[in-house]
Amino acid sequence: MREYRGFIQQNVADTAGASRGHLSRFETGKRSNPSREAIEAIAQKLRFDPDSLG
Repeated sequence: MREYRGFIQQNVADTAGASRGHLSRFETGKRSNPSREAIEAIAQKLRFDPDSLG
């Protein structure tokens, strides 16, 4: 979704208050269970409802 929306990792990571590497690990599944705050910040930046993730 990030790439579809035309954002680079650094833009989204900055919005979520995370490092680019941290975001990369979320995207690749190498890290799970991000904080609710991080999910909401990423969702807002990418314009989607975080509750749709299940």
